[in-house]
Amino acid sequence: MIKVFCLPYAGSSGTNYLKFIKLFSDHIQLIPLELPGRGVRFKEDLVYSISDMVDSVYPQIIEELEDCSTYAIWGHSMGGLIAFELIQQLLSDEGIKIKPSHAFFTGCKPPQRRTEKEGIADLTLEEFKQRVLAYGLVNTSLVFEDPNLSNIFIPIMRSDFIAVDRYEFNKNLPLLNINITSMTGTQDPSMTLDDCYAWQELTTGVNYVHHFNGNHFFIFDDVEKIASIIEKTLQKETLVNV
Repeated sequence: MIKVFCLPYAGSSGTNYLKFIKLFSDHIQLIPLELPGRGVRFKEDLVYSISDMVDSVYPQIIEELEDCSTYAIWGHSMGGLIAFELIQQLLSDEGIKIKPSHAFFTGCKPPQRRTEKEGIADLTLEEFKQRVLAYGLVNTSLVFEDPNLSNIFIPIMRSDFIAVDRYEFNKNLPLLNINITSMTGTQDPSMTLDDCYAWQELTTGVNYVHHFNGNHFFIFDDVEKIASIIEKTLQKETLVNV
């Protein structure tokens, strides 16, 4: 059995990965991780930095590793940044004997290429709305139109976008020593296929690159295909005995 820990994109919760769970064989267990201020952690205060997000899910990882021999980590968009920093912490933590075996980064520009700051915290509500809608997630506009949804989700989205905007890549971090998989949509306004290949600069392992027709949320256009790539990748690396 291999566990795959999943980290959410900005404005979302771990529940967005639930639709993938039934698509994997019994050899793979998908475990969505939850950030403060949403889902089952709704009553907790929101956090405004990637490092605080890493700290908030670290205990969840540690608890799950008690009965785990092999695991991978998957992050989409903002979740990819959290995943990268989380893996760095897991690899450097001498108290953690079981290290991650693979990482999946989907819809996430690699950290070393995030050089422009957008000043998300200073945007008006209308400017922020247009910024969010540009990513192309179906039904997102409803969040801004429905007062009940706005009161819940706009603070979450703002805190997440601020965390991403304030993120600073530490050039002194060691290279990852694991194989990774990076995926992107060809119509994603936030990154290019070249950005996908640039993940190779951050690991001594192999970067398996996949690209799809679709926008930033291409992973939801063909969930079966995404699940198949993840499972076949883990099987290829003999992480799962089938």
